[in-house]
Amino acid sequence: MKSSSFLQNEAGFTTSISKGRDARSAARFRSLSVMLLIIGAGLRIGQYAIGAAFWHDELALVRNIVEKPLRELLLTPLDYTQVAPPGFLLLEKAAITALGNNEYALRLFPLLCALISLPLFADLARRMLTPGAALLAFALFSLAPTLIGFGSQVKQYSMDVVVALAMTALTMRWWDRQGTSRGVSDTAFLGMAGFLAVWFSHTTVLVLAGLAVTLLVEACYRWKHAVLRKLVPIVILWGAGALATLTVGSNMSASTYAYMQEYWAEGFMPVSMQSRADLLWLWRVFHGFFQNQLRYPLPPVALLLMLFGTLALVRRRRWHALVVLAPLGVSLAASATRQYPFGDRVSLFLLPF
Repeated sequence: MKSSSFLQNEAGFTTSISKGRDARSAARFRSLSVMLLIIGAGLRIGQYAIGAAFWHDELALVRNIVEKPLRELLLTPLDYTQVAPPGFLLLEKAAITALGNNEYALRLFPLLCALISLPLFADLARRMLTPGAALLAFALFSLAPTLIGFGSQVKQYSMDVVVALAMTALTMRWWDRQGTSRGVSDTAFLGMAGFLAVWFSHTTVLVLAGLAVTLLVEACYRWKHAVLRKLVPIVILWGAGALATLTVGSNMSASTYAYMQEYWAEGFMPVSMQSRADLLWLWRVFHGFFQNQLRYPLPPVALLLMLFGTLALVRRRRWHALVVLAPLGVSLAASATRQYPFGDRVSLFLLPF
């Protein structure tokens, strides 16, 4: 009896030590995350406060926002070979109406998107990775020069990032809460969130397609009939939103479409793979992404680390690996079918993944 009691006490003591270490680790993670969030927010606000001059694409989009009346802005193709989602245009028009026609008003919503993306990314990294890896990922995200730069530009790219993060976070929360009493309300909320999100970010269509594939694959793998039934209204709402934006919400003229197809020709994956250049296309676009968007000094090393990290995530956390990889896969498929280019700033929404 004494021996049994001693073993129980020893086990309880060991458990309490483990819990204490976990608590200290969690507290350290929170404090360092807050520090990185403050630094990242400060860099973004500082870039916004500088008030740099509009660059060419910004100026072209600003002319549409300022010169066109609201109805024409939302329902007709944009001029100067510009493309932007109607929700983003609506917010920009509201900003200059309420705050005046100036650079700071026009850049306010991109800044807010850049700031909101920081805690969203930190939360997703914490869910998917170990504390040390999550901190490293958050540091890289917070300090990424391109994300900082687009957070103060009148373009939709920072909104693409925050909407992609928000829909990923909502999808993961919905999956984790299956079987609770709030399952029906959570399902309706997730479906409506996706339906609305595509109006504010064109690239959300690709993210939602990837997330839908992830949910379907995981539900079929675990053979969760109840989850599969709940997925039906979500997929219907997401599909309806995507279809509506591609028809009613499309503001791209035929000439702009032709120009975009030519301008972004390098971003479309070759299907035939007949030449050496075709075979090296994936290497080229990922190398360019790490070099030009993330500004890493050694892109090949970053590519190698990404490969190792992907394999480790697949082996240890299959569900999280699917969440990360599916939007990338869908984006590559869209590139192969010439529906949306892959790489450069138009794929900035994939940077968190």
